[in-house]
Amino acid sequence: MSMFGRPRNRPWRTRMDAHFKIERYAVYVRSPSLGSGGNAVPHIILLLGPEQGQRTYLYFLNNMQQKPANRYTGAYWVGYFNRSQYADILDLLRNEMPVYFHYNDALGNAQLQTALETAGVGDEDYASPHDE
Repeated sequence: MSMFGRPRNRPWRTRMDAHFKIERYAVYVRSPSLGSGGNAVPHIILLLGPEQGQRTYLYFLNNMQQKPANRYTGAYWVGYFNRSQYADILDLLRNEMPVYFHYNDALGNAQLQTALETAGVGDEDYASPHDE
């Protein structure tokens, strides 16, 4: 049981799969706080959808063995990635367009993906198969 009296397996939570085009993002790197053991956790906030009304928080952890579960909170998605993926994901957001956020609730899987591109033709973009 959680401290709110709900079972830990969260049967009260609604299943929430997601597929959104990332419209904007913000990057945060903070200094370590008290009790953090000297570790700052960089994170990226993704603003999703045409009205940017949906949000996703991506956290980059040093120790993935203690990783919390990816989840939908009822208001936004939270995804945890290895700290070594931070530069690659930031590069993807800066240099590719469009970029999409996917979340599969059944698997607890969060991912970022570009649209399909033809090899060897530069930055020619094609629509995502999910744009229909």
